[in-house]
Amino acid sequence: MAQSAENYAQTCEALANAEAADLAKIECRSLLITGDEDIVGSPSNTLLMARRIRESKLEILANTGHWASIERPWEVSNALLNFYFDNHAS
Repeated sequence: MAQSAENYAQTCEALANAEAADLAKIECRSLLITGDEDIVGSPSNTLLMARRIRESKLEILANTGHWASIERPWEVSNALLNFYFDNHAS
């Protein structure tokens, strides 16, 4: 996951200039996953997003930062399976 300082700076510029999505226009079921320790996609901001997406489900994982799929692969996998298969995973 290494990235040069120049490429990282270019990524930051692109994000800073990006237009926010109109979340109310999302019409499909959506799963939002964040960690309770995530300072990039914070639980409070992710909750606001979830409230604007009609058919969304929010999962906030305990003791987890920004890299939820790496920090908590089992929990993320179960959240995805539950979302896709209506509580099939346990």
